[in-house]
Parts: sequence; C-alpha cells; structure tokens
Amino acid sequence: MDGQPIDYAAGDDMPDSFTVDHFHPVSTHPELGNDPANLRPAHRACNLARGNGEAPLSLGSLSEDW
Repeated sequence: MDGQPIDYAAGDDMPDSFTVDHFHPVSTHPELGNDPANLRPAHRACNLARGNGEAPLSLGSLSEDW
C-alpha cells in the first residue's frame, strides 16, 4: 500500500485503515515510545507487515528525473 492514501473512515480491522506507527520500534527504543517525533501515520497492513523491522527510508516521489 506504499504511496496509497490512508482510509481514515475504515474500520480498525481493514488493511488500509489508520494506525500510529513508531518510526523506531518501542521494543528496541522504549525511551521513544511516547515521543511525538517518533510517531507517524501508517496503513494497518503496512504497520503489521513491518513489525519491528527497520523503517523504510522513503522520501516520496521526485518532482522530475535528475
């Protein structure tokens, strides 16, 4: 679902519904568990698939080919 919009109206059990993702997992960085700078929106399916893995370094789409 990377790059797709999050469906904020979807039910909690839907793959494209909103969840809060911890950029640095709480299991490896417990001190950042409640740090707002460590939180970001994610699709439920993407958040579950990532688990405790590393956060992808996505900067979005380029405005043009360089």
